[in-house]
Amino acid sequence: AAATVDGTEIPYADYVKQVSTLKKFYAEHPELVNQSPGQYSDKDIANQVMTRLMVNTLVAREARKFNLAVTGEELTATREEILGRFPNEDDARTQLEQLYGWTLEEYMEKVIRPGLREEKLAKFIEDSTDDAFAAYRVDEVSAEHLLFLTPAGDEGGKIKTRAQSSLSKIKKGKPFADVAAEIVAAEKDKEEPAVLMEDLEWFGKGVMVPAFEDAAFAMEVDAISDLVTTDYGYHIIHVKDKRSRPSYPKYMDDTIMAAKVRMLIRAEDPREARSAAAATAS
Repeated sequence: AAATVDGTEIPYADYVKQVSTLKKFYAEHPELVNQSPGQYSDKDIANQVMTRLMVNTLVAREARKFNLAVTGEELTATREEILGRFPNEDDARTQLEQLYGWTLEEYMEKVIRPGLREEKLAKFIEDSTDDAFAAYRVDEVSAEHLLFLTPAGDEGGKIKTRAQSSLSKIKKGKPFADVAAEIVAAEKDKEEPAVLMEDLEWFGKGVMVPAFEDAAFAMEVDAISDLVTTDYGYHIIHVKDKRSRPSYPKYMDDTIMAAKVRMLIRAEDPREARSAAAATAS
């Protein structure tokens, strides 16, 4: 075994195979992960692999605890969806072999099954109202916004005036959706639109830039903000809804850090590198 996580072994063969796979992927396809050749050291890759294997092990345990299982029907449906992205099954198998060095069956077991299991666990936790997850609850906001982009050299002049004019219409009673629709129609044929309309759906704290986040979380549901200034430009925010629910990432962070890990090979416990990075950042 390469390591044990709360007594469960991580097979050495899985570790070696996935390190080899990730090295091959990064070396041959850097453009797919927006990185330069050689950007990741062998240590970085080993840590990424060990982290993923640890997470997969803990997710499998937590899924069993809550009686969550990936069904054969779900695997079959996902397999068909994957194959549908390729001209035929032979092409799919060739592409997987070239990208990862894996057969389709290996890809389904090593990537798809763990991914589906984690999706189920995340949904179960985030939808739960059980007090057992109360410590992991986080506040979230669902919002949309109009972003008036500040062009170089404009110094906020014309675009700010346009933003203030749009805000004035909304404040006087014109629905946000109607003002947004007018702007989208006016911008749709431009090669570089000056205003963007974006539905941000749900987000928690630490995701948006501070000024935007502070404004959105301070607002009531269905409220319209004043102009919010960020490095991107001027925002008019419409808060559609608010909620508090358990955070799967927060739950798993605690689960990972609490796990008893024994490294059985000459490799670093990836949690140590993570703790060191967090200490440096603070």
